[in-house]
Amino acid sequence: MDTIRSYLDNMFMNLPHTEQVMKAKNELGQMMEDKYNELRAEGKSDNEAAGIVISEFGNLEELAESLGIDKQVAIRNEAASDARPLTLQDVRDYMNAVIHSSVMIGVGVMLVICASAAYLIFNQNERMAIIAFFVTLGIGVGCIVFGGMQLGDWGFINKEKLQLDFGTAEYIKDEKHNFHTQYAVYIAVGVMLCVLCCVPAAVVEGRFAHIAQASLFLMVGLAVMLFIMAGMRQGAYDRLLGNAARGSEVDAKCYTPTGQKVLSVYWSTITCLYFCISFLTFRWDISWLIWPIAAAARGILEIVFRKEDSGGRQSS
Repeated sequence: MDTIRSYLDNMFMNLPHTEQVMKAKNELGQMMEDKYNELRAEGKSDNEAAGIVISEFGNLEELAESLGIDKQVAIRNEAASDARPLTLQDVRDYMNAVIHSSVMIGVGVMLVICASAAYLIFNQNERMAIIAFFVTLGIGVGCIVFGGMQLGDWGFINKEKLQLDFGTAEYIKDEKHNFHTQYAVYIAVGVMLCVLCCVPAAVVEGRFAHIAQASLFLMVGLAVMLFIMAGMRQGAYDRLLGNAARGSEVDAKCYTPTGQKVLSVYWSTITCLYFCISFLTFRWDISWLIWPIAAAARGILEIVFRKEDSGGRQSS
């Protein structure tokens, strides 16, 4: 029965979530369930019953008129004609690129933050401290640029309409579900690091005080790296399912157009703000607070800019 429910979800995935469409979906779902139970009562196996039900009720175009959604299906089909088909291998290649890119960008941002830690570690030698700062900063920026380039061939994912077959959509949903625990661990560890980052600097004094202060940047950097790695991968799953489910371009994803513009430049803006404030005030011992505040603020912005119907779409 789970196979039938998944197939039903994919049949209606590209249709608008209006009351009429949801009524038709529930009606068709009940018909499929009744037929499935009937076949099971006749002694058919689960796979046999599911296969017969899908073959009998699996063509929405043939059932659209009787369900009263023929206009919506016609509009969906017209939109799908302009959609770019995405195969299972395409999805796998894209997700591999996202994972590699998220690691590179996450490490890069971490190194940018930890440039201040390098400066503090070598602060007894001004020249070495400056060299360590800019070398760490340069490597971090290089990692960010290289990580961004890895997604260069996949820009169409954000710009074009996508079309997924049943198997590919199920693969994405399964992968997203499997990543859920890992995502929660990344976020939890990241938040814990942000909360505890000031402890070493507050506790350790004397000759090792500068090392404790440097560890503060390291912990914040690790936290931001985990946030980026988790967010980019989770966002990729949502992007694939969102673009395909809505049959729409980038501005119809789970965030409003304004939200997409703000979030797309969020971390680069925070990085520039961090360095501007730090270099203008030379209060590196305080300016690090920008990062945990920014991480919390991004979560708030994602809630503010999320479209009202995105939660319903994801839960349907």
